[in-house]
Amino acid sequence: MPFRHRLHHCYHKGVVKKLKRSSKPRAGLGDKGLTLEVPHDPCGIDPLLIRKYEAAMKAASRKNIIPGCASIVMRHGKLIHARAFGYADLESKKPFRLDTICRTFCLTKSFVTVAFMMLVEQGKVRFEDPVAKFLPAFADIQVVAARSSEEKKPSMLIKPKRAMRMQHLLTHTSGLSYGCGFGESPSDATEEGYARLVKAVDDGAVRNLEDFTNRLAKVPLRFHPGDAYAYGFSTDVLGRVIEVVSQQTLEDFLLERLFKPLGMHDTSFSVPDEKLPRLAACYGNASTWGRLYGTMPGRAPQASRAGLVRLDGDSVKESAWRRGQECKIQSGGGIMGHMQGGLVSTVADTCRFVHMLFRRGLLGDGKRLLKEDTMQALEMPRKDTGLANEERQCLLGALAGFSGKEFGWGGAACTYWSVDRKESNAIVWFTQDLDMPEWEDQDEVDKEEADIWTVLKNGALRRRSRKAGGSSRPGCVSSTSSFCCASMCSLLYSARCQKGRG
Repeated sequence: MPFRHRLHHCYHKGVVKKLKRSSKPRAGLGDKGLTLEVPHDPCGIDPLLIRKYEAAMKAASRKNIIPGCASIVMRHGKLIHARAFGYADLESKKPFRLDTICRTFCLTKSFVTVAFMMLVEQGKVRFEDPVAKFLPAFADIQVVAARSSEEKKPSMLIKPKRAMRMQHLLTHTSGLSYGCGFGESPSDATEEGYARLVKAVDDGAVRNLEDFTNRLAKVPLRFHPGDAYAYGFSTDVLGRVIEVVSQQTLEDFLLERLFKPLGMHDTSFSVPDEKLPRLAACYGNASTWGRLYGTMPGRAPQASRAGLVRLDGDSVKESAWRRGQECKIQSGGGIMGHMQGGLVSTVADTCRFVHMLFRRGLLGDGKRLLKEDTMQALEMPRKDTGLANEERQCLLGALAGFSGKEFGWGGAACTYWSVDRKESNAIVWFTQDLDMPEWEDQDEVDKEEADIWTVLKNGALRRRSRKAGGSSRPGCVSSTSSFCCASMCSLLYSARCQKGRG
């Protein structure tokens, strides 16, 4: 399955709410130097294709492909699109907006990775440091040995060939992974351990992130640290390292060092009651609802539209992200148990974060949040042995896209951001649909018009073709490349919630 498809399992756009274009800053985006004026000539992109994209998003929501969405596009540092479409809550007919609060799931990882690099900048932790230096529970980790021909499932456990280090957590080569899907039988000691841990989380028996990582350290690794790649709980362990080094909770550190300086006032691990009206509902299909809730007595699916069944409670007051009801574990990886954990954020907030990355660590007012060397380390192609069989990656995602220079992250409910250095594009795109189809797998809207990444590629090519003498804009986009993003969370949720959890 192409990586673009994995990310675009969380695709784009919808209907109803139109945000007027204005030279005045819109609520939640006007400070920190981020201008919201949308130019008539959107920086080398054919404006007709942007308008067709917006029409496609309206149609996608109206035809039940997605409930609604919001998207922001920047090119060469200038905003060329910022609109919302459709509904954040189908039952209450609440429109989607740029400040609609969404569950980010695995997109949480990108915030935690950047936060960790702030500690690296300060010299408080190094890539080479063993995890056990900060988390003693990881001093005695074990690895599942290779399966023998006589065993139905491997049972022999051995010591790792090398220590698990910070660089292994950052690159998902630690040996940690996620377990088998819901309804599946564990196939080895690792999956048995994960199954017990996930049940403990769902039962409320795990007190906090410290308790979770201590229990996680007892689950055998899937492979020796550094040997291979497996998407999983590595960033949750990284989050616990942040807590130990900073002597703060993960949320407090993120708020103090990242979210407050960026003006990300709606990004946290829970939603207070005064903000609940802005929390989007989360949707999926009937099969996903059945896998998540089908065995729970007294539960019945709530479907307002064909193919869109409400998950995470029948109202926002029942949400597992409502403050006081949130997951006890501040999950740096973005998913705990069946359907809880991870940060919530908005397109407006995440745009601030992406804008800072686009400017290589600078805030809109010129103050530096990350050093240039740190940004280089985040974007540098990794050559770790464990990534030898994977596509090119940096610490902020896979290096691919139509240009081959795009990186970013995504979450299971289809929340995405990306930055393309070659084309000078930055995109934030959010909906709340765990089972959103690939654009090419539906025939209700034109897939070339609905996918904002394809729209930017085609829009740039069209403008260049009109300027026969050539363009001063940097970069040439390959029409054969596919879009890639770091996160496999969407695919994982599909697999873990088709089978399991994600």
